[in-house]
Amino acid sequence: MDRGLRSLVDVVIAQTGLHYYDDKPEMLARLMETRIHACGCDTAEAYGRLLDHDAQGAEWRALESLITIRETFFFRDAAQFEALEHVILPRLLRERAAARTLRIWSAGCSNGAEPYSLAILVRRLLDSGLVADAARWTVDILGTDLSQFALSEARGHVFRPWSLRGLTREQISRWFERVPGEQLWRLRDRFADMVRFEHGNLLDVIHPCPKGPTFDLILCRNVLIYFTPARVADIVEGLASRLAPSGWLMLGHAEAGVAADRLAVERFAGAQAYRLGPVVACAGPRAVRAAIVPPVAPAVEGEDVPRARSSAREPAAAEVASARATHILASASAGAEALGTARRACEEMVRSHPMVAVSHYTDALLCMAAGEAQAAIAALRRVIYLERTHVMAHYHLAQLLGAGDAAGAERARARAAELASAVAADTILEGGDGLTAAGLLVLLGVPVRGADGGTA
Repeated sequence: MDRGLRSLVDVVIAQTGLHYYDDKPEMLARLMETRIHACGCDTAEAYGRLLDHDAQGAEWRALESLITIRETFFFRDAAQFEALEHVILPRLLRERAAARTLRIWSAGCSNGAEPYSLAILVRRLLDSGLVADAARWTVDILGTDLSQFALSEARGHVFRPWSLRGLTREQISRWFERVPGEQLWRLRDRFADMVRFEHGNLLDVIHPCPKGPTFDLILCRNVLIYFTPARVADIVEGLASRLAPSGWLMLGHAEAGVAADRLAVERFAGAQAYRLGPVVACAGPRAVRAAIVPPVAPAVEGEDVPRARSSAREPAAAEVASARATHILASASAGAEALGTARRACEEMVRSHPMVAVSHYTDALLCMAAGEAQAAIAALRRVIYLERTHVMAHYHLAQLLGAGDAAGAERARARAAELASAVAADTILEGGDGLTAAGLLVLLGVPVRGADGGTA
Protein backbone atom coordinates (compact mmCIF):
# COMPACT_ATOMS: atom_id res chain seq x y z
CA MET A 1 0.00 0.00 0.00
CA ASP A 2 1.46 3.38 -0.93
CA ARG A 3 2.02 6.07 1.68
CA GLY A 4 -0.81 8.31 0.47
CA LEU A 5 -3.42 5.57 0.69
CA ARG A 6 -2.13 4.45 4.10
CA SER A 7 -2.40 8.01 5.41
CA LEU A 8 -5.94 8.28 4.09
CA VAL A 9 -6.85 4.98 5.75
CA ASP A 10 -5.69 6.43 9.08
CA VAL A 11 -7.75 9.58 8.52
CA VAL A 12 -10.90 7.61 7.75
CA ILE A 13 -10.46 5.39 10.81
CA ALA A 14 -9.99 8.45 13.02
CA GLN A 15 -12.98 10.25 11.50
CA THR A 16 -15.40 7.34 11.73
CA GLY A 17 -14.04 5.64 14.83
CA LEU A 18 -14.09 2.30 13.00
CA HIS A 19 -10.97 0.89 14.65
CA TYR A 20 -12.09 -2.54 13.54
CA TYR A 21 -9.87 -1.79 10.53
CA ASP A 22 -6.75 -0.97 12.57
CA ASP A 23 -5.32 -4.42 11.91
CA LYS A 24 -7.07 -4.72 8.53
CA PRO A 25 -5.82 -1.61 6.65
CA GLU A 26 -5.58 -3.48 3.35
CA MET A 27 -9.24 -4.45 3.57
CA LEU A 28 -10.28 -0.85 4.20
CA ALA A 29 -7.97 0.36 1.42
CA ARG A 30 -9.57 -2.00 -1.08
CA LEU A 31 -13.02 -0.76 -0.16
CA MET A 32 -11.90 2.88 -0.34
CA GLU A 33 -10.40 2.34 -3.79
CA THR A 34 -13.92 1.62 -5.01
CA ARG A 35 -14.95 5.17 -4.06
CA ILE A 36 -11.67 6.67 -5.32
CA HIS A 37 -12.32 5.25 -8.78
CA ALA A 38 -16.06 6.08 -8.67
CA CYS A 39 -15.21 9.74 -8.02
CA GLY A 40 -12.69 9.82 -10.87
CA CYS A 41 -9.76 10.58 -8.60
CA ASP A 42 -6.31 9.56 -9.83
CA THR A 43 -4.71 9.25 -6.41
CA ALA A 44 -5.55 8.78 -2.76
CA GLU A 45 -4.32 12.34 -2.14
CA ALA A 46 -6.85 13.67 -4.65
CA TYR A 47 -9.63 11.73 -2.95
CA GLY A 48 -8.47 13.07 0.42
CA ARG A 49 -8.80 16.61 -0.91
CA LEU A 50 -12.30 15.76 -2.14
CA LEU A 51 -13.23 14.61 1.35
CA ASP A 52 -11.71 17.75 2.87
CA HIS A 53 -13.90 19.95 0.68
CA ASP A 54 -17.01 17.78 0.96
CA ALA A 55 -19.08 20.57 2.47
CA GLN A 56 -22.38 18.68 2.20
CA GLY A 57 -20.88 15.45 3.49
CA ALA A 58 -22.21 13.49 0.50
CA GLU A 59 -18.98 11.63 -0.24
CA TRP A 60 -18.32 10.93 3.44
CA ARG A 61 -21.78 9.37 3.64
CA ALA A 62 -21.11 7.27 0.54
CA LEU A 63 -17.81 6.07 1.97
CA GLU A 64 -19.30 5.32 5.39
CA SER A 65 -22.05 3.31 3.74
CA LEU A 66 -19.47 1.23 1.90
CA ILE A 67 -17.20 0.43 4.84
CA THR A 68 -19.85 -0.45 7.41
CA ILE A 69 -21.23 -4.00 7.41
CA ARG A 70 -25.02 -4.10 7.21
CA GLU A 71 -25.58 -7.75 8.11
CA THR A 72 -28.79 -7.98 10.12
CA PHE A 73 -32.21 -9.60 10.04
CA PHE A 74 -35.50 -9.55 11.92
CA PHE A 75 -35.41 -10.89 15.49
CA ARG A 76 -31.70 -11.57 15.28
CA ASP A 77 -30.75 -13.59 18.37
CA ALA A 78 -34.01 -15.17 19.47
CA ALA A 79 -32.95 -15.52 23.13
CA GLN A 80 -32.49 -11.76 23.49
CA PHE A 81 -35.83 -11.06 21.85
CA GLU A 82 -37.53 -13.57 24.14
CA ALA A 83 -36.14 -11.64 27.11
CA LEU A 84 -37.33 -8.39 25.57
CA GLU A 85 -40.84 -9.63 24.87
CA HIS A 86 -41.47 -11.63 27.99
CA VAL A 87 -39.68 -9.63 30.70
CA ILE A 88 -38.05 -6.34 29.76
CA LEU A 89 -40.73 -4.67 27.65
CA PRO A 90 -43.68 -5.82 29.84
CA ARG A 91 -41.87 -4.48 32.90
CA LEU A 92 -41.18 -1.17 31.19
CA LEU A 93 -44.77 -0.80 30.01
CA ARG A 94 -46.08 -1.37 33.53
CA GLU A 95 -43.55 1.04 35.06
CA ARG A 96 -44.37 3.74 32.48
CA ALA A 97 -48.15 3.22 32.67
CA ALA A 98 -48.78 6.55 34.39
CA ALA A 99 -47.00 8.59 31.71
CA ARG A 100 -48.06 6.25 28.86
CA THR A 101 -44.75 7.00 27.10
CA LEU A 102 -42.02 4.61 25.96
CA ARG A 103 -38.75 5.67 24.30
CA ILE A 104 -36.43 3.14 22.65
CA TRP A 105 -33.15 3.65 20.78
CA SER A 106 -31.61 1.16 18.35
CA ALA A 107 -28.00 2.35 17.95
CA GLY A 108 -26.38 0.98 14.80
CA CYS A 109 -29.74 0.02 13.29
CA SER A 110 -28.50 -0.84 9.77
CA ASN A 111 -31.48 -1.42 7.44
CA GLY A 112 -33.99 -1.09 10.28
CA ALA A 113 -34.66 -4.77 10.97
CA GLU A 114 -33.86 -4.34 14.68
CA PRO A 115 -36.02 -1.27 15.49
CA TYR A 116 -38.83 -2.66 13.37
CA SER A 117 -38.60 -5.96 15.30
CA LEU A 118 -38.98 -3.92 18.48
CA ALA A 119 -41.99 -2.14 17.01
CA ILE A 120 -43.64 -5.50 16.29
CA LEU A 121 -43.03 -6.60 19.88
CA VAL A 122 -44.34 -3.38 21.42
CA ARG A 123 -47.43 -3.36 19.21
CA ARG A 124 -48.09 -7.00 20.10
CA LEU A 125 -47.85 -6.24 23.83
CA LEU A 126 -50.03 -3.15 23.62
CA ASP A 127 -52.67 -5.06 21.67
CA SER A 128 -52.60 -7.87 24.23
CA GLY A 129 -54.21 -5.70 26.93
CA LEU A 130 -51.11 -5.73 29.12
CA VAL A 131 -51.68 -2.05 29.97
CA ALA A 132 -54.75 0.15 30.01
CA ASP A 133 -55.48 2.84 27.41
CA ALA A 134 -53.10 1.30 24.88
CA ALA A 135 -54.38 3.62 22.14
CA ARG A 136 -53.23 6.65 24.15
CA TRP A 137 -49.62 5.53 24.48
CA THR A 138 -46.81 7.45 22.80
CA VAL A 139 -44.13 5.03 21.58
CA ASP A 140 -41.00 6.59 20.10
CA ILE A 141 -38.51 4.15 18.56
CA LEU A 142 -35.37 5.79 17.18
CA GLY A 143 -32.93 4.05 14.85
CA THR A 144 -29.52 5.60 14.16
CA ASP A 145 -26.69 4.49 11.92
CA LEU A 146 -23.47 5.80 10.40
CA SER A 147 -24.55 4.70 6.91
CA GLN A 148 -26.91 7.01 5.06
CA PHE A 149 -27.49 4.24 2.53
CA ALA A 150 -28.67 1.91 5.29
CA LEU A 151 -30.92 4.63 6.70
CA SER A 152 -32.46 5.20 3.28
CA GLU A 153 -33.24 1.49 3.07
CA ALA A 154 -34.65 1.53 6.60
CA ARG A 155 -37.02 4.42 5.90
CA GLY A 156 -38.42 2.55 2.91
CA HIS A 157 -39.24 -0.45 5.18
CA VAL A 158 -39.01 -2.84 2.22
CA PHE A 159 -36.94 -5.99 2.75
CA ARG A 160 -35.44 -8.83 0.76
CA PRO A 161 -35.95 -12.45 1.87
CA TRP A 162 -32.47 -12.54 3.43
CA SER A 163 -33.64 -10.10 6.13
CA LEU A 164 -36.64 -12.31 6.92
CA ARG A 165 -34.78 -15.58 7.37
CA GLY A 166 -35.90 -17.45 10.47
CA LEU A 167 -39.43 -16.02 10.38
CA THR A 168 -42.31 -18.39 9.76
CA ARG A 169 -44.54 -17.80 6.76
CA GLU A 170 -47.41 -16.99 9.09
CA GLN A 171 -45.32 -14.25 10.72
CA ILE A 172 -44.29 -12.87 7.34
CA SER A 173 -47.88 -12.69 6.13
CA ARG A 174 -49.03 -11.09 9.39
CA TRP A 175 -46.34 -8.41 9.57
CA PHE A 176 -45.46 -7.77 5.92
CA GLU A 177 -47.10 -7.18 2.55
CA ARG A 178 -45.65 -8.67 -0.60
CA VAL A 179 -44.49 -6.08 -3.15
CA PRO A 180 -46.39 -7.06 -6.32
CA GLY A 181 -44.19 -8.74 -8.89
CA GLU A 182 -41.05 -8.53 -6.74
CA GLN A 183 -39.06 -10.70 -4.32
CA LEU A 184 -39.59 -7.96 -1.72
CA TRP A 185 -41.71 -7.57 1.40
CA ARG A 186 -42.95 -4.26 2.86
CA LEU A 187 -43.44 -3.97 6.61
CA ARG A 188 -47.01 -2.97 7.41
CA ASP A 189 -47.50 0.68 8.27
CA ARG A 190 -48.89 0.00 11.75
CA PHE A 191 -45.37 -1.13 12.72
CA ALA A 192 -43.29 1.08 10.45
CA ASP A 193 -45.00 4.26 11.67
CA MET A 194 -43.68 3.64 15.19
CA VAL A 195 -40.04 4.07 14.08
CA ARG A 196 -38.02 7.11 12.97
CA PHE A 197 -34.43 7.25 11.76
CA GLU A 198 -31.54 9.68 12.13
CA HIS A 199 -27.90 9.72 11.07
CA GLY A 200 -25.57 9.16 14.00
CA ASN A 201 -22.05 8.12 14.93
CA LEU A 202 -21.62 6.23 18.19
CA LEU A 203 -18.57 8.37 18.93
CA ASP A 204 -21.03 11.22 19.57
CA VAL A 205 -22.29 9.55 22.77
CA ILE A 206 -18.87 9.99 24.35
CA HIS A 207 -19.68 13.66 24.80
CA PRO A 208 -21.77 14.73 27.81
CA CYS A 209 -25.43 13.89 27.43
CA PRO A 210 -27.42 17.01 26.50
CA LYS A 211 -30.45 17.89 28.54
CA GLY A 212 -33.55 16.30 27.13
CA PRO A 213 -35.55 13.07 27.09
CA THR A 214 -33.73 9.88 27.96
CA PHE A 215 -34.41 6.34 26.77
CA ASP A 216 -36.19 3.51 28.54
CA LEU A 217 -34.40 0.90 26.43
CA ILE A 218 -31.24 1.11 24.31
CA LEU A 219 -30.03 -1.66 22.01
CA CYS A 220 -26.45 -1.47 20.76
CA ARG A 221 -25.74 -4.95 19.46
CA ASN A 222 -22.91 -6.19 17.28
CA VAL A 223 -21.63 -2.65 16.74
CA LEU A 224 -18.95 -2.22 19.39
CA ILE A 225 -16.66 -4.68 17.60
CA TYR A 226 -15.64 -1.77 15.38
CA PHE A 227 -14.10 0.22 18.24
CA THR A 228 -11.06 -0.02 20.48
CA PRO A 229 -11.59 -1.29 24.05
CA ALA A 230 -11.04 2.21 25.43
CA ARG A 231 -13.62 3.64 23.03
CA VAL A 232 -16.03 0.84 23.88
CA ALA A 233 -15.86 1.71 27.58
CA ASP A 234 -16.52 5.37 26.78
CA ILE A 235 -19.40 4.53 24.44
CA VAL A 236 -21.10 2.22 26.93
CA GLU A 237 -20.74 4.87 29.63
CA GLY A 238 -22.29 7.39 27.24
CA LEU A 239 -25.17 5.06 26.49
CA ALA A 240 -25.73 4.45 30.20
CA SER A 241 -25.89 8.21 30.80
CA ARG A 242 -28.77 8.40 28.32
CA LEU A 243 -30.90 5.81 30.10
CA ALA A 244 -33.96 6.84 32.06
CA PRO A 245 -34.23 5.64 35.68
CA SER A 246 -34.61 1.83 35.68
CA GLY A 247 -33.84 1.87 31.95
CA TRP A 248 -32.29 -1.08 30.14
CA LEU A 249 -29.25 -1.53 27.88
CA MET A 250 -28.78 -4.61 25.69
CA LEU A 251 -25.47 -5.38 23.98
CA GLY A 252 -24.45 -8.15 21.60
CA HIS A 253 -23.29 -11.48 22.99
CA ALA A 254 -19.72 -10.81 21.89
CA GLU A 255 -19.79 -7.50 23.75
CA ALA A 256 -20.93 -8.87 27.11
CA GLY A 257 -18.86 -7.82 30.08
CA VAL A 258 -18.11 -4.28 28.91
CA ALA A 259 -21.02 -2.56 30.63
CA ALA A 260 -20.50 0.55 32.73
CA ASP A 261 -20.03 0.24 36.48
CA ARG A 262 -23.32 2.00 37.12
CA LEU A 263 -25.26 -0.84 35.43
CA ALA A 264 -26.41 -4.07 37.03
CA VAL A 265 -26.63 -7.23 34.96
CA GLU A 266 -29.75 -9.40 34.70
CA ARG A 267 -29.42 -12.84 33.16
CA PHE A 268 -32.04 -14.71 31.19
CA ALA A 269 -32.10 -18.02 29.36
CA GLY A 270 -29.37 -17.57 26.76
CA ALA A 271 -29.17 -13.79 27.14
CA GLN A 272 -28.34 -10.98 29.49
CA ALA A 273 -29.13 -7.27 29.75
CA TYR A 274 -28.04 -4.31 31.87
CA ARG A 275 -30.18 -2.02 33.95
CA LEU A 276 -29.99 1.18 35.91
CA GLY A 277 -31.18 0.42 39.42
CA PRO A 278 -31.49 -2.67 41.61
CA VAL A 279 -31.58 -6.14 40.08
CA VAL A 280 -34.92 -7.90 40.34
CA ALA A 281 -34.79 -11.70 40.25
CA CYS A 282 -36.99 -13.18 37.57
CA ALA A 283 -37.72 -16.48 35.90
CA GLY A 284 -36.43 -17.14 32.42
CA PRO A 285 -38.55 -15.64 29.68
CA ARG A 286 -39.76 -19.05 28.54
CA ALA A 287 -41.65 -19.34 31.83
CA VAL A 288 -43.90 -16.44 30.91
CA ARG A 289 -45.47 -17.70 27.66
CA ALA A 290 -44.57 -19.12 24.28
CA ALA A 291 -41.86 -17.28 22.39
CA ILE A 292 -42.71 -15.01 19.50
CA VAL A 293 -39.75 -16.44 17.59
CA PRO A 294 -39.90 -20.24 17.81
CA PRO A 295 -36.62 -22.16 17.72
CA VAL A 296 -35.93 -23.22 14.15
CA ALA A 297 -33.09 -24.76 12.26
CA PRO A 298 -30.96 -22.21 10.36
CA ALA A 299 -33.07 -21.31 7.37
CA VAL A 300 -33.48 -18.84 4.56
CA GLU A 301 -37.13 -18.02 4.15
CA GLY A 302 -37.92 -17.79 0.44
CA GLU A 303 -34.48 -16.49 -0.44
CA ASP A 304 -34.17 -14.98 -3.88
CA VAL A 305 -31.62 -16.61 -6.18
CA PRO A 306 -29.85 -14.13 -8.47
CA ARG A 307 -28.72 -14.95 -11.98
CA ALA A 308 -26.64 -18.10 -11.88
CA ARG A 309 -23.38 -18.49 -13.71
CA SER A 310 -24.07 -20.66 -16.74
CA SER A 311 -23.09 -24.31 -16.40
CA ALA A 312 -20.37 -25.35 -18.81
CA ARG A 313 -22.44 -28.45 -19.52
CA GLU A 314 -25.78 -26.76 -20.10
CA PRO A 315 -25.35 -23.01 -20.71
CA ALA A 316 -28.84 -22.51 -22.15
CA ALA A 317 -30.41 -24.72 -19.50
CA ALA A 318 -28.77 -22.65 -16.75
CA GLU A 319 -30.51 -19.50 -17.96
CA VAL A 320 -33.86 -21.28 -18.15
CA ALA A 321 -33.39 -22.84 -14.70
CA SER A 322 -32.37 -19.51 -13.18
CA ALA A 323 -35.52 -17.84 -14.46
CA ARG A 324 -37.65 -20.73 -13.23
CA ALA A 325 -35.91 -20.64 -9.83
CA THR A 326 -36.75 -16.96 -9.37
CA HIS A 327 -40.40 -17.64 -10.20
CA ILE A 328 -40.57 -20.68 -7.92
CA LEU A 329 -39.07 -18.86 -4.94
CA ALA A 330 -41.32 -15.86 -5.53
CA SER A 331 -44.36 -18.14 -5.27
CA ALA A 332 -43.20 -19.98 -2.15
CA SER A 333 -43.85 -17.33 0.49
CA ALA A 334 -47.63 -17.25 0.63
CA GLY A 335 -48.11 -20.07 3.11
CA ALA A 336 -47.75 -23.81 3.53
CA GLU A 337 -49.82 -24.66 0.47
CA ALA A 338 -47.76 -22.32 -1.70
CA LEU A 339 -44.55 -23.85 -0.35
CA GLY A 340 -45.80 -27.30 -1.31
CA THR A 341 -46.63 -26.10 -4.81
CA ALA A 342 -43.22 -24.46 -5.12
CA ARG A 343 -41.46 -27.64 -4.04
CA ARG A 344 -43.31 -29.70 -6.62
CA ALA A 345 -42.31 -27.18 -9.29
CA CYS A 346 -38.74 -27.36 -8.05
CA GLU A 347 -38.77 -31.16 -8.27
CA GLU A 348 -39.78 -30.85 -11.90
CA MET A 349 -37.02 -28.31 -12.50
CA VAL A 350 -34.44 -30.65 -10.95
CA ARG A 351 -35.63 -33.45 -13.22
CA SER A 352 -35.48 -31.18 -16.26
CA HIS A 353 -32.11 -29.60 -15.42
CA PRO A 354 -30.28 -32.04 -13.12
CA MET A 355 -26.83 -30.76 -14.09
CA VAL A 356 -27.54 -27.09 -13.30
CA ALA A 357 -26.48 -25.91 -9.84
CA VAL A 358 -29.28 -23.36 -9.41
CA SER A 359 -31.87 -26.17 -9.60
CA HIS A 360 -30.40 -27.83 -6.52
CA TYR A 361 -29.71 -24.52 -4.76
CA THR A 362 -33.40 -23.67 -5.11
CA ASP A 363 -34.24 -27.12 -3.74
CA ALA A 364 -31.94 -26.49 -0.77
CA LEU A 365 -33.58 -23.17 0.05
CA LEU A 366 -37.05 -24.65 -0.09
CA CYS A 367 -35.97 -27.56 2.12
CA MET A 368 -34.57 -25.10 4.66
CA ALA A 369 -37.82 -23.12 4.56
CA ALA A 370 -39.68 -26.34 5.32
CA GLY A 371 -37.31 -27.17 8.20
CA GLU A 372 -35.90 -30.24 6.47
CA ALA A 373 -32.24 -29.80 7.36
CA GLN A 374 -30.96 -33.16 6.10
CA ALA A 375 -32.63 -32.77 2.71
CA ALA A 376 -31.20 -29.25 2.47
CA ILE A 377 -27.71 -30.57 3.28
CA ALA A 378 -28.00 -33.17 0.52
CA ALA A 379 -29.14 -30.52 -1.98
CA LEU A 380 -26.29 -28.17 -1.03
CA ARG A 381 -23.78 -30.96 -1.56
CA ARG A 382 -25.19 -31.46 -5.05
CA VAL A 383 -24.74 -27.73 -5.69
CA ILE A 384 -21.11 -27.95 -4.61
CA TYR A 385 -20.54 -31.04 -6.78
CA LEU A 386 -21.77 -29.11 -9.81
CA GLU A 387 -20.29 -25.71 -8.90
CA ARG A 388 -17.47 -26.00 -6.41
CA THR A 389 -17.02 -22.22 -6.18
CA HIS A 390 -20.59 -21.51 -4.97
CA VAL A 391 -19.68 -19.56 -1.82
CA MET A 392 -23.14 -19.38 -0.30
CA ALA A 393 -23.69 -23.13 -0.73
CA HIS A 394 -20.59 -23.76 1.38
CA TYR A 395 -21.72 -21.11 3.89
CA HIS A 396 -25.23 -22.57 4.29
CA LEU A 397 -23.79 -26.07 4.52
CA ALA A 398 -21.57 -24.96 7.41
CA GLN A 399 -24.57 -23.40 9.17
CA LEU A 400 -26.70 -26.52 8.78
CA LEU A 401 -24.02 -28.99 9.82
CA GLY A 402 -23.35 -26.99 12.98
CA ALA A 403 -22.52 -28.94 16.11
CA GLY A 404 -23.85 -32.17 14.63
CA ASP A 405 -20.78 -32.44 12.40
CA ALA A 406 -18.33 -29.90 13.76
CA ALA A 407 -15.48 -31.05 11.52
CA GLY A 408 -17.63 -30.92 8.39
CA ALA A 409 -19.00 -27.54 9.36
CA GLU A 410 -15.50 -26.16 9.83
CA ARG A 411 -14.40 -27.50 6.44
CA ALA A 412 -17.39 -25.88 4.74
CA ARG A 413 -16.80 -22.62 6.60
CA ALA A 414 -13.11 -22.61 5.63
CA ARG A 415 -13.98 -23.24 1.99
CA ALA A 416 -16.52 -20.40 1.98
CA ALA A 417 -13.88 -18.10 3.45
CA GLU A 418 -11.28 -19.24 0.93
CA LEU A 419 -13.59 -18.61 -2.03
CA ALA A 420 -14.74 -15.22 -0.72
CA SER A 421 -11.11 -14.20 -0.22
CA ALA A 422 -10.32 -14.99 -3.85
CA VAL A 423 -12.62 -12.31 -5.33
CA ALA A 424 -12.86 -8.53 -5.05
CA ALA A 425 -14.15 -7.26 -1.71
CA ASP A 426 -17.25 -5.66 -3.21
CA THR A 427 -18.26 -8.74 -5.24
CA ILE A 428 -21.93 -9.58 -4.70
CA LEU A 429 -22.06 -13.26 -3.78
CA GLU A 430 -24.30 -15.50 -5.85
CA GLY A 431 -27.30 -16.51 -3.79
CA GLY A 432 -26.39 -14.11 -0.97
CA ASP A 433 -29.13 -11.53 -1.65
CA GLY A 434 -26.73 -8.60 -1.77
CA LEU A 435 -24.10 -9.87 0.67
CA THR A 436 -20.59 -8.97 -0.52
CA ALA A 437 -17.43 -11.03 -0.26
CA ALA A 438 -16.02 -8.55 2.26
CA GLY A 439 -19.24 -8.68 4.27
CA LEU A 440 -19.13 -12.45 4.50
CA LEU A 441 -15.45 -12.42 5.51
CA VAL A 442 -16.17 -9.90 8.25
CA LEU A 443 -18.98 -12.12 9.54
CA LEU A 444 -16.65 -15.11 9.50
CA GLY A 445 -13.83 -13.15 11.15
CA VAL A 446 -11.44 -14.07 8.35
CA PRO A 447 -8.57 -11.85 7.07
CA VAL A 448 -9.05 -10.37 3.60
CA ARG A 449 -6.36 -10.70 0.96
CA GLY A 450 -5.18 -7.32 -0.26
CA ALA A 451 -4.37 -6.27 -3.79
CA ASP A 452 -0.64 -6.68 -3.09
CA GLY A 453 -1.10 -10.28 -1.98
CA GLY A 454 -0.90 -9.49 1.73
CA THR A 455 -3.66 -10.06 4.23
CA ALA A 456 -5.66 -7.55 6.21
